[in-house]
Formats: sequence, C-alpha cells, structure tokens
Amino acid sequence: DAFVLWFTLLFSESHHVKTFADYPGVAFFSRDAAHTVHEVLRIDDNYGYDVQRFFDLAQRTGEELGSMSIEDERLDELVPREALELFARAFIEGVIQLMTQQL
Repeated sequence: DAFVLWFTLLFSESHHVKTFADYPGVAFFSRDAAHTVHEVLRIDDNYGYDVQRFFDLAQRTGEELGSMSIEDERLDELVPREALELFARAFIEGVIQLMTQQL
C-alpha cells in the first residue's frame, strides 16, 4: 500500500488531476499520465500491452469499477486514478511474489 500511495502521489504531482461534479470522489488522469505509468511499469515488456491497449484496458477497468462511463465523451482522453492504482498494486504484488519465490 505504501508503494501504491507513493506512486499515486508521484503522478498527482507531475500530472494534472481532473474532476467532474457528476463523478464525485473520482480523480482522473490524462492519457499522458497513463502513458507514463505504461513506461515506468514497463507494461509492454512485462505484459505485451502497447500504450493504446493499456489505455483502453485502464478505461474499461474504470468503467467496471463504476468510476466512469465509456459513453461519456468528456472522458475519452482520461482514466480514473483508481484504475491506475490497481495496476500499480498488481505490479508491486507481482514483484514481491517473484522476490519471495527467489529466496
């Protein structure tokens, strides 16, 4: 959880967070932020997802979480922070699991 918090704060500081009144409590990051997450977590190398595929997956994840609607055109270039947090959490859990298996 500390990694996810740090990771989220890092992106909150370096990328503009957007909010909408009709999505209370949901913070959105831009496509650029998702691209940065893709690069930092090496999503293409580790999972075989190019940037566009990762962005689409992040948006679908946000919709499944109830954080956004794919039909809302205002969100076409945005992803919910919650979706990016899930990817960060899965990443660090995978790293920890790999490290403990190596011991």
